[in-house]
Amino acid sequence: MTDDDRENYASDFDAEVETVRNIRRKILTAQEIRAAALLFNTTTWTGSALYTDNSSNPWDTITTDIIGQIQDAKNKVRQNTGYIADSMLIGAVTLTNILKNTAIIARTASNAANTLQVILQNLAAVFGLQNIYVGNGIYDSAKDGAPFSASDIWSDDYALIFKRTGPGLKDAGLGKTLLWTPITSENAVIEQYREEQVKGDVFRCIQFSQEKVFDPYFAHLLKVDA
Repeated sequence: MTDDDRENYASDFDAEVETVRNIRRKILTAQEIRAAALLFNTTTWTGSALYTDNSSNPWDTITTDIIGQIQDAKNKVRQNTGYIADSMLIGAVTLTNILKNTAIIARTASNAANTLQVILQNLAAVFGLQNIYVGNGIYDSAKDGAPFSASDIWSDDYALIFKRTGPGLKDAGLGKTLLWTPITSENAVIEQYREEQVKGDVFRCIQFSQEKVFDPYFAHLLKVDA
């Protein structure tokens, strides 16, 4: 960002703050895309022990036995590892389909769920889970120079039922996001340095992390859309 740019926008907004926000958002969006490709992956999760195709009874049909499908997936994880799955990962569209399901409405109708947090807590209780994670990221799937095309990062085709890994090094579970530098404990760090040749400042995001699946048997992938 040049000094001229900073001065031109001074009366409209803080150019430095907006530059940092833009860089951080790009980095975290790229990380979310990597995570979605890693976790909603039918190459990693293949075979009946790891993957179930429920596309003939999709979750966008309001009478589908979503609860039963999740319980079956939990039992697969238990049979494979001896641990009980405690979490589910879905996309935002899949959550919308779940909330339209007649059996789930019947079980949650008495709850005054007026916030997303309360809704997810109620659903987790219905499914016998501790956590429900909803990926709602959007990215521009158009080529450079083409008009913006909004696309969901997390597909509505899949739901992942899994055992979340605890904080300990030897805790059993699906996986972790690894930070592999002693420089910082943060996921992404913004650096700024002066570049006199262009009379401006350079902003750079540093990220030393990797998303890692330790053992796919601690999860079961469901195909939930046709």
